[in-house]
This record gives sequence, C-alpha cells and structure tokens, in this order.
Amino acid sequence: MRSSYSQNNTYKNCPSYWNWSYVKKLKSPDQSAALYFGSAVDDAVMANLENKDNYMDVFYSRWTTARGYGNNPDIPLFDNPSVGYSASDWDADVLQPEDLIDMNGWISVLGLSKMGTDPIAVFDQIRKNMKNPYKSPTPAQTRFFGRCCWVSMKRKGEILIDSFITQFKPKIKRVLATQKSGKITDPKTGDMIFGYIDFVAEIEGYDKPVIIDLKTAASPYAQSKIDLTEQLTLYYAMAGEQYDTDLVGYVVLSKNINKNDKSVCKTCGKIKDSKHRTCDALDKKGKRCHGEWDSKIEIDPQVQVLIQQKTVEQKDSLMLDYSNIMAAMKTGIVYKNYDKCNNWYGGQCPFYGACHKNDQSGLVKK
Repeated sequence: MRSSYSQNNTYKNCPSYWNWSYVKKLKSPDQSAALYFGSAVDDAVMANLENKDNYMDVFYSRWTTARGYGNNPDIPLFDNPSVGYSASDWDADVLQPEDLIDMNGWISVLGLSKMGTDPIAVFDQIRKNMKNPYKSPTPAQTRFFGRCCWVSMKRKGEILIDSFITQFKPKIKRVLATQKSGKITDPKTGDMIFGYIDFVAEIEGYDKPVIIDLKTAASPYAQSKIDLTEQLTLYYAMAGEQYDTDLVGYVVLSKNINKNDKSVCKTCGKIKDSKHRTCDALDKKGKRCHGEWDSKIEIDPQVQVLIQQKTVEQKDSLMLDYSNIMAAMKTGIVYKNYDKCNNWYGGQCPFYGACHKNDQSGLVKK
C-alpha cells in the first residue's frame, strides 16, 4: 500500500472521511483559499532558495492559477466562486493604491454603488452582513468580498515571501535540497509512505543540517506543535540518515501580519511614544506642542523558527503507529468520527451529506 502523512492523518481524524476521499476518490468542488495560498508561497520560496530571479513571478502565477494535479484542469483563483475566503484573509493595511482603484471599479461593475464609493467601507459592510444570520449577501456582494480577499492575500504573499528572504534566508549557510521526495518501506509488508520535504539546509548556530517544513499559518505555532509533530518526525525518518542529522524544524510565516503605529506629529515631527491624543512634546519654555498626529501603520511581519532534535525512539514509535494505521486501512475498517462532522477545520465536513443521508450531490470525482 502507498500512503502519506496527509492520508494517514486523515484516517486518524475520521476513517469515513478517508474512505470518501482516498478510496472512493470524491471531493467537494469548493476549496479554501488558504490551501492554494500556502502552495503559491511555498513554490515562490523554493524558487528563491534555488536562486531563481523570477520567484515573485512564480507566486503571482500560482496565486492566479493553481495547478490541477493528475487529469484535473488548472484552477483559476480570481473571481472563482468555488474558492472560499474568510474574513481573516482581509487586511486593509497591506493594500496598495492601485488595489483601491481596482476595488472602486468593481463597486461600479458589480452594481454595488448604492452601498457607497469607499471600497474599504463597502467591504466592511458586506463582511458585517455575512456575520448576521438574518442577512444574506447577494451574489454580487459575495463576488466583491472574494475579489477583495484575493487582492489582500496577494499583498500578504508578497510580504511573507520578502520576510522569509530578509529575516530567515541570511541564516542559511547552504541549501542541500528543496522539494525533496522521500519514502519509507515497511520490510515486513512492503507498504510505503511517501512525502515531500520542503528543504534541507545548513543553518547558523546548528552543527547539523536541519530538515525544514515551511508553513503559512493564521498565527504563530505553539511549542507543542513541534514537540508532538508527526510530520517532522516522519521527515526525519525519511531523510535523517541521508543528511546525517536528527534536527527538524518549522519556519512559520504568519498571515496575521504584525503592525506598529508610527504616528508622527504634523507640527514638530516627534514620533508618538505615548497615548496622548495630541503631541506631548515640550519646547524650551515647557509649553506643550498639541500638534495633530499623522497616523502611519508600519508593517512588521515576523518569521517564526522552531527547531528541535528528534530521537530514534520517536521515529520507531511513529513507524509502529503508521504500520497499524495502514493495516486498518487495508482491512477496510471505516467508521465515523462524529466529533468531526461539524468541526472539520472550522466548518462542516464536506462529506456530511454523503455520510449521514447517502446524498453525494455536490461532490465530484478527483
């Protein structure tokens, strides 16, 4: 049997979901934008690590059209109703002036002029309506919401890629591999687990190479994320011996970008360092300035790095668990995890209707 970290993890979360997805090969046509965004950022960062000058063009391309794997066609991402966005995808502070011009044009094209002419105010109103159970956005409002989120995430992607290059890449002494494929074969059963390691690199401060997985996440990871990670333990099992290392790590690019208030007094130029509503600078006579603050938001993205040593015991324990999981898969043991039915990554499971009502409408073949 051929499996992967993703497939094994899916089975552990819900064997019924695994059956619909990996055995019957069905899926929802609707996908979260976060999945496509993470892939686009990954591809761009890998291109940069491979010293390709067009790495940002790689991001633009992947964030415009996602690759359709297998026999599936490529997927256009802009203005695609099958791509789902959340309110957290939006960040008005990262937008460029040309984005606001485009958004203003969409208000007119989509017939939303009655809602106003300020694109940010129109977006906020639509977002508020979407949270109201007694109001439903019109198709035009939903399209405007999706378009604005797409633009916002495009700018976030630029910022995250640049932050990786400026904050983390200088710590890399040498890149040993990118997008490295790996596999482990069980000598008793012949079962195989496949995976792709983002990159392996020599990093300042460590005497061994580090096996790295790049993540784009809504927020920084807790320490427990790497303490208990199966994914990195699996990657250690796949590549640790080849690179003579037991070090693994996450590099996390947070989509919730930090910001600093860099307000400056319009009168005397003092940088705001207090909560006073007007400038509190004093002249030579002790008279307060009282100048108006010119509010400026400074984007301050943070790159989180978590690196840890894994042990042979951890690897062997995981391999035993995976062997048992794959044995259950092969024998066709399938059951529902009811705790996941309405909490599949924050929403209802896409196979809810198929599982509980034998209703497969809305599902498509992979």
